[in-house]
Amino acid sequence: MHTQFYGLSREPFAINPDPDFWYRSHSHQEILSSIITGIEERKGILLVTGETGTGKTILLRQVLQALDPSVKAVFISRPPETFEELLKEILRGLNLPPGEPNKSSMLSRLHEYLYRGSSGDEILLLAVDEAHEMSGEVLEELRVLCNPDPRRPGPGAVQLIFAGRPEFEEKLRSRELRQVIQRVALRCRLEPLTESEIREYVEHRLKTAGGSATGIFAPDAVDLICRHSRGIPLNVNALAYMAICGGYALSRKQIGPDVVEKVSPVLGGRKPQRWKEATGSIKALAGHTGDSPLITKVTYALLAYSFLALFIVFWLNLLF
Repeated sequence: MHTQFYGLSREPFAINPDPDFWYRSHSHQEILSSIITGIEERKGILLVTGETGTGKTILLRQVLQALDPSVKAVFISRPPETFEELLKEILRGLNLPPGEPNKSSMLSRLHEYLYRGSSGDEILLLAVDEAHEMSGEVLEELRVLCNPDPRRPGPGAVQLIFAGRPEFEEKLRSRELRQVIQRVALRCRLEPLTESEIREYVEHRLKTAGGSATGIFAPDAVDLICRHSRGIPLNVNALAYMAICGGYALSRKQIGPDVVEKVSPVLGGRKPQRWKEATGSIKALAGHTGDSPLITKVTYALLAYSFLALFIVFWLNLLF
């Protein structure tokens, strides 16, 4: 496997978010601190936006890990279509029996939980990822749920974090959702990494996996990763992963810019024809491996299967 070939203990550029590999840029740390403060001060609705692949999901997970024990968090990875389905997920996250699967019954159970928790100064946090997929009806129901209840002693006990694409904030500005946007107390935007941050990001992930960027990537190869990735961490992961697989197929201990250039078409667009172009790049790399059956058959097969898995996950993330 390519990880053993480069002396790595595990895959450093996996697509799935992994808190162990989280890179704290200055802006990420500021946003994390602001969100935690907003939760502790019971600000209401907190909003995090960013392009696909900028790290919204892993930021939410970091927030959940850093919370005070008095905060009970429920993570919603993808919002359901109806408020009733969302209530089921919330009750499941709180380990509460759903009872009758209707809105009235489930709200009653949730309110009972909130009243008990308010006496102990407990906060319920709902962290909703991919919030741009949420319907206007569900958003309005959530706003009502988070409104302070005069029967509760003290501030409202429900906090909300929404994480979504930039267009989600535009959606909230619509006339139908103006009461929701009025409750948003904090807006944070995850920006693409700068060139220096990309270099630190690559080095950080490789060190976490037991390697070093200077040992695996030539400096001009990292230059190309910076240029082609456009500062999007998901793009950096895709390019670096493909380049490492390509370097392994070529039996190169250090990856040069030619390998990065060959695999870069995977980031060139969202159209189906990019599959052929990217696959052609991999075949071009494999064509240089020589006549050894061990290299041409085994390493190329490994590369092809790993590339296929990456391609499917990557494009599904972009398209949906």
